[in-house]
Amino acid sequence: MIGFVIALLASVIAVPILTIFLFSKEKIVWFNRRKTQPFRNPFEYDTPITGYEFIKIAFFLLSGIALLRLLLFLFVLVLGFCLNRVAILGMTDKECMELKEPLPPWRKIFTTYPNGFLSRVLLFLLGYYYIDVEG
Repeated sequence: MIGFVIALLASVIAVPILTIFLFSKEKIVWFNRRKTQPFRNPFEYDTPITGYEFIKIAFFLLSGIALLRLLLFLFVLVLGFCLNRVAILGMTDKECMELKEPLPPWRKIFTTYPNGFLSRVLLFLLGYYYIDVEG
C-alpha cells in the first residue's frame, strides 16, 4: 500500500515536469550546462553551393551518369526480385511466412548467396563505394 502511494505521488509530481520539459517552446538547460553550439537541424542543407559545385552537379546530370546509375539500380533491384521469386516457386504464402526449418540448399543458391553481392552493388550505385565488414 505504501509503495502504491509513493508511486502515485511520484507520478503526480513527474508528469507535469515531463510535460513542461517535452512541450515547452524554450529550451530548458539542466544543471547549469552551457550550450557550446546552437541547435542544428541535421536534415537542413545549409552549405552554400559554389560555382564549382554547381558545375559538378550540372555535369553529373547532363552527362547521363545519374540516369545510368538510376537504370542500373532498378535493374539490380529487379534482378534480386526475380532471383528471390525463383527461390520461392512452389511454396504457398503460408509456407513462406511460417518457415520452421532453413531453406534447402537449392533455394539458398537463389537467395542467400546473391543477395549479399547484389546489396553491395546497390550500395555502390548509391555512392557508398566500400563498407568494411568485420567479424
